[in-house]
Amino acid sequence: MKKIKINLKKDLIKIASFGIFNPSVLFLSPVFDNNLSNSNKNIINILNQIENIIFNKFYIENNWVPHISLGVKLNENELLNGIKILSKCFKPIGIEINRIGLVECNPYKEIKIWDL
Repeated sequence: MKKIKINLKKDLIKIASFGIFNPSVLFLSPVFDNNLSNSNKNIINILNQIENIIFNKFYIENNWVPHISLGVKLNENELLNGIKILSKCFKPIGIEINRIGLVECNPYKEIKIWDL
């Protein structure tokens, strides 16, 4: 993670849309630009140097959907409600990325957060 952190810098991403991963995740979606693509490549290259690492197929290069999860494990009503609300109030915005984290999923648990 220290090697990854060294290769990343604060950056501005543009949130352009929202979407769902069926059936239960609502997310914001940034524009997939060169900075996000290069960050993904750098992270994958560093992780490839670690023996016995197994990648989740959804995070390998050119198969990654960058997103900011708003809700996970939502039931149908919660998902539809979220879509209704976002449809009324969503506007594209820029967000500064200033931290990177190592987390576990299911259940979500932050292991360590680093400032960039």
